[in-house]
Amino acid sequence: MKVIQSICLVVALLILPAFNTSTVRNLKVEDINSIQVVTGPQHSGELGNEEITHVINWLHLAKKTKVTGGFDKRPTVLKIKLNDGRLLVVTKAVRWIHTNNPDGSGFSQSIPIQDEILINFDSQRIQLKSPELFNWLTEITYVKLH
Repeated sequence: MKVIQSICLVVALLILPAFNTSTVRNLKVEDINSIQVVTGPQHSGELGNEEITHVINWLHLAKKTKVTGGFDKRPTVLKIKLNDGRLLVVTKAVRWIHTNNPDGSGFSQSIPIQDEILINFDSQRIQLKSPELFNWLTEITYVKLH
């Protein structure tokens, strides 16, 4: 496991030099106070150490992309609380489609941007390509958390 973490850290330092938030780029498991998964107003749960390690590794392997997406109205959200009290909010990136109905009313629909996530941190929005984390967020939406 230590070898995988070391490889992920090296890859993260090579892939993410353009990240303008050094805390995210250098994030380590020991920096995490907790990660809460929120799948709705009535559903949330804390992640265990193994899941936290996976999330951090996926963030290290993610590639920065242009911010083109937004947040969904009712997304599955990871709230990553750091030991220093700051909060990272991670969710799937979505594209909003707005249409007008024949009766003149409007309709909006969110469509996930395949394999892309958004992170809000320190008043910044960063969009990343992370198939592993995107798929995990999709799967966890349908799993009842303990």
